[in-house]
Amino acid sequence: MRLSMNGGSDYRFLGADKQPASHANLERTLVRLRALAPAAPVDDRVAKPGFVGGLPLTSCDPVDLALYLVTLARTAGFEKAANKETLSFEERVRKAEKLFAEKKWAEAAAAFRALLAQAPSNPAAKTWRERVAAADQAQEQARAAKTRKAVSQDPLDGM
Repeated sequence: MRLSMNGGSDYRFLGADKQPASHANLERTLVRLRALAPAAPVDDRVAKPGFVGGLPLTSCDPVDLALYLVTLARTAGFEKAANKETLSFEERVRKAEKLFAEKKWAEAAAAFRALLAQAPSNPAAKTWRERVAAADQAQEQARAAKTRKAVSQDPLDGM
């Protein structure tokens, strides 16, 4: 698969299975990869709901944009820098709570998901799950409000 901001992702190798949406093509590609190499680790975060929610709206497919940005970050070595995070577990909990309080929904949800992945049986896990659900719902409501606003401002409406 080729990633390019000019032409999107190239999924021609899917042949007749190729779909019009990048997300569907990415999922089909992951299915094929898992069938060919079931033990190979696959980072499928971009296929998860909410992954592209924090990206600005552009004319390109959000999944293509996310894949391109991840590719750029890995090429530039940002992944290695991110893995050197020195925050303690307690500091990451405080950071997640702060992001939630600041209504930075996508970042808060990601932070709480990371905490849940590391400590699913933590006494606060139930609260973290509720925070993830609330952040996801707030993100969806914000998207819906933005869509309603865009539709209501349609200059062709009523013609």
